[in-house]
Amino acid sequence: MMTVLFCAKEAVFKAVHPLSDEFLEFLQVTIAFDWSVGTFTACCGDHPKSERYAQRGEGLFEIVSEHVCAAFVIPAD
Repeated sequence: MMTVLFCAKEAVFKAVHPLSDEFLEFLQVTIAFDWSVGTFTACCGDHPKSERYAQRGEGLFEIVSEHVCAAFVIPAD
């Protein structure tokens, strides 16, 4: 589970930063998983610009052969 959490947060960082130009620390991003369907949401509450993008995004993850793949997709404006 910790590997999935790390991968999900990394996906959020890489999707949000180019849009918000805010650097986020590991503990500043909260992830909520829906394990049954392989999705997650993110919250960056202390960073308003990042939070705006995080609220619009959708996270997806899958575990394949002990490897974790995670993506966070933010629709274009």
